[in-house]
Amino acid sequence: MKNTAVRKPDIRVKKTYDKLYSAFFELLSSQPYDSITVLDLCEKADVHRATFYKHFLDKQDFVSFCCSRLLDELNLTNDILLLGEGDESKVIYVNMCKKVINFVHENRKFIKDINTSPGSEAFNSALLRAFTDLFEKRLTKVVLNGGILASPIPMLASYYAGGVVSMLRWWAIDGEKYTKEEILRFAVTRFNEAEISFLHNKCMKDHYNNN
Repeated sequence: MKNTAVRKPDIRVKKTYDKLYSAFFELLSSQPYDSITVLDLCEKADVHRATFYKHFLDKQDFVSFCCSRLLDELNLTNDILLLGEGDESKVIYVNMCKKVINFVHENRKFIKDINTSPGSEAFNSALLRAFTDLFEKRLTKVVLNGGILASPIPMLASYYAGGVVSMLRWWAIDGEKYTKEEILRFAVTRFNEAEISFLHNKCMKDHYNNN
């Protein structure tokens, strides 16, 4: 997206973005992503092409904006910052999974279409960054509260974020026969396995420290 950070907020610009954003998803509900052109988008939104290109380099740039806006609506980063020190990790994890699973379910067509197009890299990268940031913040809290991690925080955060994003991408594209409840059960099972691994690593560390 073209750099407009130095400009003061303009309600007209916001309205233009809102109209284009809404028009894009309306078009996407009735036709494939690849068939949607900038002209289609502008006509649907009642926005001049010159105005579109004033704010976006091309269709791909606009789709990157849509990806970022969708992730902002998911609001994962702010949620993790609001977690209290006494919250149970499993409860937090399950609630986070429910939110993300609902998000993927509600936006399945967009995620599926975007992952069969050149726009997939931008969306997946943005989603991966959001999850990596989420896990890093949570793991940092674990350590600050006296927790023992078997591996460095960036390594663990990258590993878990990659797994979550890959699983959700698969579910959106090829896993339609699986319900939200089944995906949540899978995610909770993975958490239980991670807990067992964590306890095992802690016991092994204690064993070596005492011998």
